[in-house]
Amino acid sequence: MNHVDTLFATITGAAESSGLADDGPAPVRIGIVGGGPTSVYTLLHLIRSQVPLQITIYEREGSAGPGMPYREGTNDAIMLSNIDSREVPPVTRTLVGFLRSLDSEQLRAYEVTRSEIDESTFYPRLVLGAFYTAELAEVVARGRSSGHSIEIATRHHVADIAPGPDGTIVTARTTEGLEHRLHDHVVIATGHDWPDQVMSNGVALRSPWPAHSLRPLARQRVAILGSSLSAIDVVVTLATAAGAFVEEGEGLVWEPEGDAQEMDVTLLSRKGLLPEADWYYPLPLPELEHMTPEAVAKEAKAGQSGLLTRIFALLAAEMKAADPAYAARVSLAEVEGFAERHFAERLASDPWDWARANLAEAAANRRSETIVQWRRVLVTAHEVLEEVTPRLSDADLERFHKHLKPVFTDGYASVPHRSIKRLLALHDAGRLHLERVGSETLPEADGHAVRFDLESGPLIVDAVVDARGQRATTLEQLGFRSLTRATQSDAFPPSEGYNVPLAAEQPGSVQCLALPVLLRSRPFVQGLVNAADMGEHAAAEILSHLPAAAESPARQTA
Repeated sequence: MNHVDTLFATITGAAESSGLADDGPAPVRIGIVGGGPTSVYTLLHLIRSQVPLQITIYEREGSAGPGMPYREGTNDAIMLSNIDSREVPPVTRTLVGFLRSLDSEQLRAYEVTRSEIDESTFYPRLVLGAFYTAELAEVVARGRSSGHSIEIATRHHVADIAPGPDGTIVTARTTEGLEHRLHDHVVIATGHDWPDQVMSNGVALRSPWPAHSLRPLARQRVAILGSSLSAIDVVVTLATAAGAFVEEGEGLVWEPEGDAQEMDVTLLSRKGLLPEADWYYPLPLPELEHMTPEAVAKEAKAGQSGLLTRIFALLAAEMKAADPAYAARVSLAEVEGFAERHFAERLASDPWDWARANLAEAAANRRSETIVQWRRVLVTAHEVLEEVTPRLSDADLERFHKHLKPVFTDGYASVPHRSIKRLLALHDAGRLHLERVGSETLPEADGHAVRFDLESGPLIVDAVVDARGQRATTLEQLGFRSLTRATQSDAFPPSEGYNVPLAAEQPGSVQCLALPVLLRSRPFVQGLVNAADMGEHAAAEILSHLPAAAESPARQTA
């Protein structure tokens, strides 16, 4: 009898000896691994079931709701999110509604004034964490009042997920040892995973989180791999540990404190670019005329061969109609080289000069509500592309990642204006630099320091922080060995849905919404809008397995 069979025998025997097996139908048992926003949205839709559910949310930290990007203790209070209020999908209420329910003292704790509360405002990450914590509590209360059993199992670090003939066993490490629970359905909703690493040559790459662990580096020479919002978070954490940002007119200046004269930070970017400032656009965005969901679906149905080329032709037609000047500048004749053509003008400019000009343009466009059409087309097209990337052939997926993804990623990774102002203030103070690094540039140990050999010359630093973003992983790399053994080889992620295809038939389902595993075929899956969509999809999949009563309209309390 193997390990999984032993677990099933133990759990089944315990149920029989307790008399549970003879008490009529048991409630449907659902395990959700991870307690962040995706789990909150999954639970929101699950409690609409008319059939009683027994739901366990496993969270390895001491509290559930915020997830790593928004958790207090992991993030610094000064770190900003790059999603404004109107884009945060509501749970039982909107983010603005939540903030308006807080008293003045609570708002001050998050450094938010009541006059700032607006649908277009960018808030600190901790504000979103508080929102999801409060909303999870509300969803749990509504679910329990509707007859569901809901447990938030905090400090439960899931070590294994074992599908079997009677369901799926989730094994978690707790403060009291290993705990095994049998579920009919399991949803893996783990999010970001960003540990410290040590390279084979001994160079340590620090994680951006928890933020407080980086503050001792504030008076040293630091290199940060990447230049996106995660890298900006690191910069701001170091800057506020060694000084303060002070408003000066419409801009900011940075003033050092105490012995902060040694602070020196360098952003190392693959392209040598800074992110652009968030730009004005209305919601909902105007629909596209050529690259519509229907047109893309038609091309996908026509077959995998040449699919990306046909999709790009739709994008080219859209761009030529909406912004002919941009279309002429980047030449939309072929997929190959699109990213190089898109970034050419920016790469030829000084990145700090470009950042100032871009910030001024973005601020003016917000005041006048002016839409830059090529930006509007790209951000809308990426939502359409989300549906087709899982259907691309391996060769087309490679082409997509090389020639298209950088452009789309740059568009939706724009950052709050305040973030750009902070970067400029530090650069003006002589404490922040930007260098371009090639794909083969690796740090080398140099005594107690670290050396980068750059085109501009050697860069010597005391520490390196890796803020390049979440890496794509495989299902196997999640570390759930029994699930890996039970999964059909190379069959995840599927082109549609999130069901893990199991080698043997079993009741119920296992769905994987883990961001690192989905990233390769679904590169735009990281946002909160995606978390809401995935949670709704996962809940619908589970409800489809339940008796017909579960498909009736949602209760008013849900």
